[in-house]
Formats: sequence, structure tokens, C-alpha cells
Amino acid sequence: MSDFLLGQNSVYPLEHATDNRFTDHANLFTLKTDNVGLSMSRNDSSELWQPSFDEKSQTHLFVLGRPVLAKKDLAFAQTLNLSGGLVGRFLLHHWLNQPQSFSQVLNGYFAVIIICAQKVTLFTDKLGIYNVYQAKNQPKLMLSSHPDNLASWLHQECTTPSLNHLAVAEVLATGSSFDQACFYNEITVLKPASHYTFELNAAGFTEQQTSYWSEIQVESNMSQLEWSKKIACAISTAMQKRTHSFIKSSALLLSGGADSRSILFSHPQPSKLTTITFCDSLNLEAKTAQKLAQIASSDHHTYFREFDHYALGFDESIRVSGGMWSIKDAHYHQFGNKLIDTKWDSLLTGCYTDYLLKGLAFNKQAKKCLGRPLPLYQASQTQASFYQPHFQLGDEWQSKVRHSINRYFDFEQCTVQQLEDKRIRPLYREADAMGRLYLMRCTPWDPLFCDNEIIDIYRTMPKAHKLNYRTFADAVQMLLPKAAQKVPNNNHGGRLNASETMIKLHFFSRRVKFKLIRHFKELFKHSKSISTHNSWPDFATYLQHSQLFQDRWYAISEPSRNVINHIMGQDLWQKPFCDWNEDNHDLLLRAITIGLWLDQRAKQIKINQIA
Repeated sequence: MSDFLLGQNSVYPLEHATDNRFTDHANLFTLKTDNVGLSMSRNDSSELWQPSFDEKSQTHLFVLGRPVLAKKDLAFAQTLNLSGGLVGRFLLHHWLNQPQSFSQVLNGYFAVIIICAQKVTLFTDKLGIYNVYQAKNQPKLMLSSHPDNLASWLHQECTTPSLNHLAVAEVLATGSSFDQACFYNEITVLKPASHYTFELNAAGFTEQQTSYWSEIQVESNMSQLEWSKKIACAISTAMQKRTHSFIKSSALLLSGGADSRSILFSHPQPSKLTTITFCDSLNLEAKTAQKLAQIASSDHHTYFREFDHYALGFDESIRVSGGMWSIKDAHYHQFGNKLIDTKWDSLLTGCYTDYLLKGLAFNKQAKKCLGRPLPLYQASQTQASFYQPHFQLGDEWQSKVRHSINRYFDFEQCTVQQLEDKRIRPLYREADAMGRLYLMRCTPWDPLFCDNEIIDIYRTMPKAHKLNYRTFADAVQMLLPKAAQKVPNNNHGGRLNASETMIKLHFFSRRVKFKLIRHFKELFKHSKSISTHNSWPDFATYLQHSQLFQDRWYAISEPSRNVINHIMGQDLWQKPFCDWNEDNHDLLLRAITIGLWLDQRAKQIKINQIA
């Protein structure tokens, strides 16, 4: 949806403006002043989002991401004697008249850039969803929203970027790079919830950073039901800010779970939302979503993935995301034209709910019944692995990653709340980032759960209530009409607010049913089916039956293989492909993503690959 390049006394951002354009529909905007060159792309309504300008003060304001404003604020922006989109006009007016309280009107995910004379001011969002990268140790200011674009710029004007091997090792071992900004040593990233001031001068620039929001959490003694009511109210309020006459058309990615249905039925007129479901076959998840859409009288579309959906999207998904972090999360590229060509004003998703409201960043374990794990969780002992599986590296790099983990998370000194926040923010680095980075750069994406209303609850709700499935389930149930309240949660088969006993009954009855279905499929030699009863495919089966995936794996160049094998302490390409299974396929998906990204970048710039 939006990307940018900004340079001090440089025309590079203007000459390479199209590098930020990840769809053919994106509008390009440029600015050249005596001190700054800037280019920006946006793939949404210019009426709302084009850059703003105040002639009197000669101040420019650029909006990246999706800051959310109420209808009254946008109506007020129409009356202002400023040029540009309504969001930018409102923000620019506030900056010019009340700069000390500017951060208080910011909501959602964003980067806001203000340029006046020899000063560049930049605000980042609270959760660190919109990533802004900066070149390290350079005499001139160089900023970009995409690390590969900034690396190409460095290569052309300054220095050849070198590969950050520790970032690669962290991804292979844990699923994401938690301590490194990106895959380049010469690039860092701006902090979330921050106000940056860059003063430009003949010698270069000075930089000042202050935090405008505290992640310190104050726990409340409210009951579970009170928290549920508060969450329901927050979702409803967040939705009201996104449903007014300035947003003319909206779509929602709808699943059979709780998160997206809360968005659908918190809309004042659910029938006005277009709903979309992805699947490999018309499975239980898709049927549940269809039923919810039918109750809402929503125009519903089911998009079916072809067998090689993920392998066919390798190159573009990796290019758009900068190789962060696993092709397993490249859910959207093959549907890109459908998502982009329709030109909705907003594309709503339930992203980040598990992180913010369901305790995903805590160490937890599944409750068991008759020795079988249930989709119900309880707290467990603190350890490094908390969401994605961890894998063993070679001795040298295993030691380095272990040291990095202990230094960054500081388990002995961190409180429970501090550890949770370190695992969550900045959210651009979370393990499922590839899909969300695609949505952010190519569609009018609006993840409702990054609203300030939700963030305030994340900051204050105790761990016990986040891990209690009833807290969020009851909140969603409060938002639903009676017909939708009866629709089962696809995760366990019972109603959203079912008792633990009923969840066990539904869960085990479904297990028996799915085993019988699987047995008959195998009996009639339908073993290549990768469809599950959930949103995403069976990746372990897919890898074993996709010739295209295997061809791309073995086509990775020797230099790229050497980087990965050196860190792993073994040759992954010597491993028989049939040995990649349910227990270790995540490692293969991370390795092929890194390998293909290294090959992509090697064609454009030389990356020092010597470990």
C-alpha cells in the first residue's frame, strides 16, 4: 500500500521512485527541496492519502501506512486551506498548531514524515508494524521502508552492503530475526512509538529520538467477564472509526475462527462488507465462513489456492517482503490481482489478535485429555521457544544465537510483561511477517486490532485473562447476532463460548470424523491432497508432492547454499527429501526462503557471503 525512499541532498529517491511500486495501480509522489529528495507510492485513495502541503510555512507531510481518523476529523480536514489528502491535511494542521500533542492523534500503523526547511520529523507507530530503515554510519540521511531498496541505494552511492549472518542464523534457528534490524549489517531500523527529529546541515545531520508511549503495563483486578465486555466495546469502537462515508468500500478476509467474525459483526451494516475466504478445497473452515457471511448478508467470495500456490509465488513474495522470513506465510500473492484490482478503500483483517489479546507471546502448553492435546492452553515454564519451533544450528552459530537470545530477552531480569512486550514489538519482525508485509505494501490493508483501543487493553490486561480462552470468546459472542452465536468456532468445533467440557466433546468427535475421512482418502489414493479443515494447507504433504518446490530447492546457487550450510553445520541439500516431515519442515521453508532471497540479491548487488 505504501513505501518510500528519503535522502538528504540526493536525487536517488526520485530517479528510483518506481522501486517502491509493488503494484501497477500504485500512485507515485515525489518531492525535491534544497535539502531532501523523497519518493512515495500508495495503492489506495488519493482523496484520503496523498501528501499534504502548507504554503505559508512551506511544510510537507507524507503519510505511510494507515493512521486512522474519525469521521469528524476528516470532515474538519475538508474545511482546511491546505493541499493534499484529507488524512494528511488533518495531521498537518494539528502539527502546525499543536505539535506538542501530535502523537496523541495518531492511531493504527504508520510512519508520518514532516519536512520543513532543514528539518525532517518522523513518527513511528506504537507496535512497530510499519518499518522504517536507516543507513548506518553515513554522512547523509538515508531512509527507506524496504531494506533491499536501501541496500541497492547504498551499493550505488556509498558502499557494498554485507550480509548479517547473525540475522540469518536467528531466522533459521527461531523463525525470525528478533535482535537484528534486517539481513544487512549496514542498515538499522527506527524504534517503534518514537518521535524522530533529523536536523540537516552542510556536514550531514543530527538525530534525536524520544518515545511518546510507554509499554509499562498496569494490571487491573477486573473479572474475566468485565475484560470481555471491555474488549467487545473496544472492537466496536475501533470499527466505528473505519465505517463512514469517507471509506466507500471495504472488504474483510474472513475465516471460520473468532477474530474475523468479530470484525464482520461489529460493522454497523455487515452486509456492506465484502468477505473473502482462502482455501485449498471447500473445507470446514470455508463452509463456516460462508455461513457467517450468509448470516451477515455479505457478498462473499471463496478463493481457491492451486496446488503450487506457494511455490508459484516464491519470487514475488520474497521480493516484496525482503525475504522476511518464511515462504510458509506467502498466502496472498497468487490472489494479488483479485485483492488489488477491485480497489477497495480498505482491506480489513484480524491480524495480531493472538499476540495482543490471547497471550501468544507467553510460554504456554496445551491442556490434555486422554493424553491428547486440546486447543486450550495454560501457562508453562519460561523458555526461549514460545511460538515457532526452534532448530539446532552448528555449534559455532548455536552458541552465538543462544547468546543473542539471552542478551536480548534477558530472561533473569525481565518481568513477565516486559518479556511479552519484547517478543511482540516491533511487530514487523514477528514470525508470520511475510504475508503481512505483502498486504502492507500491495493492498489497502487495515488490521483493526492495532487500534489504540485494543493496544490499551493489551498493555493492561493480566496474563491469566489473555490465556483464558473465554475472555476473548465471550467478547466476540457479545458482538454477534443470535444466528451467528450458534456457528461453531472452527478451531474446536463448539460455540465460541462453549464450556471446556463441551470443547473436549466436540474436539474428540471431530478427530474421529477427520481420521475416517483421511482413511478413505488414502484408501482411494487421494493422498496428494494438501487440504486441511483449517485455513492453511498441510505443508509437510505439500513439500513431498510438489515437484516445483523441490526443483526450486535444488536450484539454489552454491554460494547461497554455503551460507546456510555453514550456519547449520551440515549440508541440508544432502538430506534425502523424504526426510523432511511434520517435525522439521519449518526449517526447510526458512532455508529455501533465505536461499532464494540471497540468489535474488546476488543478481543486483554483491553481498559478502563469507562467514
